[in-house]
Amino acid sequence: MFEAVASKNPLIITGALPGQEEDNPAFAQKLNLGVVSDDINNIKPIIEDLI
Repeated sequence: MFEAVASKNPLIITGALPGQEEDNPAFAQKLNLGVVSDDINNIKPIIEDLI
């Protein structure tokens, strides 16, 4: 996640591991670092919006 942030690439988060990483999607979205998508079928429109 932070490699993408450091290289200024937006994130598309489709899930998180339980435990210490489960808050990462909300953290990234709150800081406008990326987009959270619970539906993998929405990836194409999200990429188009980010471009």
